[in-house]
Amino acid sequence: MKIRLVYSKLAEAKYVAHLDLTRFFTRALRRAGVDVARSQGFNPRPRISFGPPLAVGAEGLTEYADVEINGEPRRTELEAAMRALRCEMPRNIPILDYKALPPGAPALTAVIDLACYLVWVPLNAPAAEADLHTGLNEWLRQPEVIITKNKGEGAAPVKKNIRPFVRRLALRRTANAGDAVFPPPAAPGFVLELEIGMSNAGSAKAADVIDSVCEFLALPWDKRGVAITRTALFTRGEKRCSPLEV
Repeated sequence: MKIRLVYSKLAEAKYVAHLDLTRFFTRALRRAGVDVARSQGFNPRPRISFGPPLAVGAEGLTEYADVEINGEPRRTELEAAMRALRCEMPRNIPILDYKALPPGAPALTAVIDLACYLVWVPLNAPAAEADLHTGLNEWLRQPEVIITKNKGEGAAPVKKNIRPFVRRLALRRTANAGDAVFPPPAAPGFVLELEIGMSNAGSAKAADVIDSVCEFLALPWDKRGVAITRTALFTRGEKRCSPLEV
């Protein structure tokens, strides 16, 4: 049986690398008495898979993980196991919900195609809201937005067009963050609503989009103070659905 878990990754947990999440979940599941299935071979691993990686330093409000367990526990047994798991998870990686998946349910990576973000961008000097709106619309009108990524010493830089992946980019407000996901700001700034698509052709990182936008608008921004929160992930289809609804 596969169980789809919904969890958050908050506060200090935002610095936990994606690969390290397996260790957190494996230990918590073991302490909760959940019999997690393991892969075959010389070095068997727990069958736990996650949704799209969340960049280190970004918070996630509704993230997803699939856990394959041995056997077919009764509903009451599964409920008890999930209650125990909630008690064993770190405080900043709480389990929000879960669902037992039907046989043959597609993997998270096969169904998720949209990530939604709120981004707090602090400024070293105030910026006019009208100028921000105008600059964002001009950025969106560009047919291509090419960024260059360095792949390390000895490797040639890689150029990538991130514009096709940005499905929405809008200003929320300029005076302050004004959202529970952000701490009270100590400087002027603005909040962006950002939606990034994912497909077989790839995706874009929220941080790369913000870098490009701020450089394009020539903003006096404080890059070190940017706060990125992934608020939701949605599945493919005409109607937006969470991965728990498939």
